[in-house]
Amino acid sequence: AQFICSSDVACGMAQGSSAECAARSGPWVFVLASSGWLYGRPQGACEGDLWEHVALVGASHRSIAIDGGWLYALNVSNLVDYQALQDAAESSWKRMKTRGTAVNISAAGGKLFGVGPNKDGDRLFRLEGGQWQPIA
Repeated sequence: AQFICSSDVACGMAQGSSAECAARSGPWVFVLASSGWLYGRPQGACEGDLWEHVALVGASHRSIAIDGGWLYALNVSNLVDYQALQDAAESSWKRMKTRGTAVNISAAGGKLFGVGPNKDGDRLFRLEGGQWQPIA
């Protein structure tokens, strides 16, 4: 499972959470389980608070990133697929037209970042114009 934080979702009361914990505002933390279920809960959730089912997005994706209301994930070919987080579903994935592959992704400030394999070690890339550009 992979954990990711996002400020794209307003915090609400998680099932089984206390009013004190539910009153906390801020980003949500998401996890994509190997079963294909995307779960989420407020980042400041209390111990024992339950994870909420967000959507069944399928077991063929991994390394998720969420930014600007969009859910990104790597498919089995290490290419980026995306869909709206609000209507996330297994059948809603669209292929992003990119050149190159990544082994892990992250998103922040409207930018998508990836870590890709390199013969000298992994490198950090930013997706620009449909192509992974090295940044570190």
